[in-house]
Amino acid sequence: MIGCFDVITHWKKIFDPKTKKDQFTRIVLPVLCKWRTREIRTATESGAIAKRYATVVIPDSNDYTFDGKIGDYVALGQHETEITGEKPYTVTDIKKLLGPNFMQIEYVKDLTNSPIGRRHKIEGVV
Repeated sequence: MIGCFDVITHWKKIFDPKTKKDQFTRIVLPVLCKWRTREIRTATESGAIAKRYATVVIPDSNDYTFDGKIGDYVALGQHETEITGEKPYTVTDIKKLLGPNFMQIEYVKDLTNSPIGRRHKIEGVV
């Protein structure tokens, strides 16, 4: 897909009923993606609030279809770090380590039937 040059790491969240905790499986996506960020500023009575959002376009191929969901995490680049839920590998620790290149998925749109290319689009706050 045109404009897709970025490697993305995906941590898929799975709830373990035995431990009653979330567990994460890490995968480096086998397709190049498009990661872009934007900042939205909102005026309030107490001042301006700025939030930075990331949008990731993930093309589907014959060998791979994105299966992420809301609540999963993604990061720009290839990362070997696992999220275990224990220090120093909690979500908060990884967020501090990767900064604006790490986000929790808040929106997933399936565009696999699009005439301009099969893909998924995900968004979240970085």
